[in-house]
Amino acid sequence: MPTTLDETDANLLVQHDDGRVEMISLSPMNKLLYDHDLWGLLREGDEILMIGATDTTPRVEVAPIEDEDNGYTLVVDDLEPLHLGSHHQSRLIDALMDHYESDTPEQLIQMFDSIRNKQIRTHVFESLATKAPFSQAVEHEDGGWLIYDHLLLTFEGKFHHPDTTSRRVSGSAVSNGSSQEAYKINVQSATKDMDRTLTIDGQKFRLSDSEMEFFAKSIWALKNAPNNQ
Repeated sequence: MPTTLDETDANLLVQHDDGRVEMISLSPMNKLLYDHDLWGLLREGDEILMIGATDTTPRVEVAPIEDEDNGYTLVVDDLEPLHLGSHHQSRLIDALMDHYESDTPEQLIQMFDSIRNKQIRTHVFESLATKAPFSQAVEHEDGGWLIYDHLLLTFEGKFHHPDTTSRRVSGSAVSNGSSQEAYKINVQSATKDMDRTLTIDGQKFRLSDSEMEFFAKSIWALKNAPNNQ
């Protein structure tokens, strides 16, 4: 990990392991990397951030996902881990910064709750992804459906291009992510008259509002997104 030699209100002077000295901006990402020693979590992907439980907050853990760039799991107490894709990175950085500034993981917990509340039943849509017309166009992933190999429809109903970068900082710490939405479409009118009952392999499911939105957006993407396959 590089060593901080000097710090101003706007910049950090760091020395790398090879002896090279560099001036970088004091961005939130760089502050986490150098001031709060999260290099292993956010850069090397070999360390876990563990925040112990208190009288008012549960235990929180943030762990990198092996072989997934900018992918993490967020764990609150003993609940099922939440997958965070690269499109969540800027929000994760903000929540981590708030943790170190306020000495509470409350914003990380709020992030967990808000994402979980908007997500769909992934096992239902994992089965649906194997059926026509989706089977030839969709790859079911931890974070959503990858459509035509380039467009991610997340399980919160957002479109992203996984290989895009929406936040860049100067210096050695460049934040690669896809937090900028690829398409913003309103499908409320389309879902209004759609049947909420979906039958998959003989089993019936009644879709929630979030699931109806995901379903409608996936159909829209099949018709309108470029097919790069």
